[in-house]
Amino acid sequence: MTDILKELDIKLKTNGNFDEYKSEKQGDLLLELLYYKIKNYNHEESYDYLSQIFKIIPFCFFNISNQKLPNIISKVNSIHYSIKEQIELEKKQNIEVSSFLKDTVDNIEALTLALNYDYITEYHGNKYSLMEFLVFKLKNPVMIADAIKRFPYVVNLIDSNMKSIFSRIVESYIEAILDFSHVKNKSNDEVVYFDNILALFLTSKELYIDYEYEKEMIKNIECIIDNIDFTNDDINQEKLIFWLNSLKDTLEKKEPSNNFQLDDLLYKYDIPDTFSIVITKEVERISRRLPELLNKMEKNNNDEFIVTIDGDSAYEIDDGLSVRKSSNGNYILGVHIANPTALIKENNIIFEEAKKRTTSIYLSDRTIAMYPSYISKDLMSLQENQYNMALSFYIEINPSTSEVENIDIKEQKIFVNRNLTYDQVNDYLNGTKVTDYLLSSSIEELAIISEILNKKLNIEDFYRKLYRSASNKNNVLTKSQKIVELSMLITNYQIAKYMDFKGYPFIYRNHKVNEEQKLEIERLRELFQDEQDFANFEKHFKVLTSTYPRAQLNTTNEGHFGLGISHYSHVTSPLRREEDNLNHLAIREFIFNNPTDKRAYELETLLSKAANYTNKRRKPIEDFSINYELGKHLEKTKNKSKN
Repeated sequence: MTDILKELDIKLKTNGNFDEYKSEKQGDLLLELLYYKIKNYNHEESYDYLSQIFKIIPFCFFNISNQKLPNIISKVNSIHYSIKEQIELEKKQNIEVSSFLKDTVDNIEALTLALNYDYITEYHGNKYSLMEFLVFKLKNPVMIADAIKRFPYVVNLIDSNMKSIFSRIVESYIEAILDFSHVKNKSNDEVVYFDNILALFLTSKELYIDYEYEKEMIKNIECIIDNIDFTNDDINQEKLIFWLNSLKDTLEKKEPSNNFQLDDLLYKYDIPDTFSIVITKEVERISRRLPELLNKMEKNNNDEFIVTIDGDSAYEIDDGLSVRKSSNGNYILGVHIANPTALIKENNIIFEEAKKRTTSIYLSDRTIAMYPSYISKDLMSLQENQYNMALSFYIEINPSTSEVENIDIKEQKIFVNRNLTYDQVNDYLNGTKVTDYLLSSSIEELAIISEILNKKLNIEDFYRKLYRSASNKNNVLTKSQKIVELSMLITNYQIAKYMDFKGYPFIYRNHKVNEEQKLEIERLRELFQDEQDFANFEKHFKVLTSTYPRAQLNTTNEGHFGLGISHYSHVTSPLRREEDNLNHLAIREFIFNNPTDKRAYELETLLSKAANYTNKRRKPIEDFSINYELGKHLEKTKNKSKN
């Protein structure tokens, strides 16, 4: 041990005054001293005075720079490893592990989390204070899940009054249920949040639930249910009974029952799984009108060769592409989008149902569709060798400057020449012989356009990495995926820009990031920049995506930071996203129909309400998807263990 550390050790042991050790340099010394003492641990000595180090650490590293952070985390990790080694050694020698070593493990683990995620100001020398912050203040399930995964025993933490963090979660859950039932039109977000957190704790194998506490909670819940006035015809009263019974079942079974019961999940998150007989009959009725509407609709240019490019298991096909060269040498990219609003009128029961659902939900073994499958897969899907109803966006691109020089929008019927898969297009681009000249030339020119667009669309690297499909382990798009992604991006960008310039009501997808958030993004980028291989990056993926600001829908344009563009919208996926349908409605009304002021106001109100509603529905839909997949995983695990 160096003379400086010896002097520090003597000083701390004799007077126990830590108040003067509050600089970053002194924080380094305190960590070095702790590391040395653990490496040379003697169970016959008392180290209790060193526990005070953790109370002063937050002051030492309050303003630590991003550059120095990895070095500090490395030191903390070394201490953590050394403590675990020492604990194992004590156990092997049949020596009772000291409270100092146990407490130090807790403190070091909490310090690791606090430093990693920049919550050092919320760390007060123990793990409980940090978990309390994560659960009851930050309320970020992803962060909590990460903490449990890293340090499983956090589920059993207790405060100075011997109250467990688990019991506080249960009590807060009951409070949230009661609060929800007593306030009219109140969101159930708080109830859903504590339901998710309870599930996280219950999935931990390390969780200990006190038997007496469990009996008391179940008795309290039954007492509340017995005193509910069932004569009150109120949906919130119904949900109150459901949530309380669900919580009671969960505590009795000691497992998150919602993860195994699809009906429970659907009810909790207000997810409609089937379509009513009324919707089914209405689909039959409007389908009979399709031939007549197609006959009346203008036909697209016969010279266009239109292809669709999708995955092998695409549920619906809602976008097609064509390309041609104009006389001035520019490319005309045709982006042809299925047009359900031409068939399904506003205020139709099917239209209203899609508004409620907001989106299709894609799960590992099922799809909960926004439209009945006969509409999304058959009537309106862009199938090859037939005419389809479409909104076509013709984007004129200068190959020299990569600039869009003109945009033309048409409502028409199109003839789709080929339905292709990503793999087929990649094969063609990589040398597989194509006998159809129109097909081969179309694919080659679409590939050229994608390279041109790639220069124009400057997607922020970190955003691209975070939101790339988890299955794409190399974070690299194939040639065919680039063609589709960039064609859709340029369309959503240009249409948003066009509608904003015209002053027409429209739903924009805004991604706002303030200066403080930009600094946090930069901090995360620095922290995880070395995680190049996907396996390591995946460990941090959920934490990073939960921290990165989310895009929001709004009828006022505010730009899209992640994509690096001034405008963005959704118009290219109307068979699976309702905001695209509503934007189609705005395009059709304002560009083709010249609405009255009254009609324009009605549409603006409709779009604004729908945008707000869709924003609110996104979190419950995400929670439903996460809990469904978790339930399926646990179900498989159980079945395997039985066999």
